[in-house]
Amino acid sequence: MTASERANTWSEEEDGILREHARLHGTRKWDLVADSLGPRRTAKACGQRWYCQLDPTINKGPWTQQEEAVLAGAYQQLGDGKWREIAKLLPGRTALQVYNRIRNAPGARVKATKAAP
Repeated sequence: MTASERANTWSEEEDGILREHARLHGTRKWDLVADSLGPRRTAKACGQRWYCQLDPTINKGPWTQQEEAVLAGAYQQLGDGKWREIAKLLPGRTALQVYNRIRNAPGARVKATKAAP
């Protein structure tokens, strides 16, 4: 199986299985749920799907001015590659959200405050 075959879109059924696994077994032992999903999904992919997309504690709303200020300050202080550390300062935001906000947000003020190497 190629990486592109495994990397296809997650179905609602698969998401439901992940949610049920987390409800019954907690957010560990993703190999158990990966085995039930067959060869298309790895334990790592299941965990990433949960922690980056499905976890109900994730804030998927727009970024507030307060979050922008914390993000800018933390990015200026910590610099590139410290996405998890920055995310810890922003409850409900994931490291992936932090990375995407810094890198991809059109006109994001954070880009102008990049830390000096």
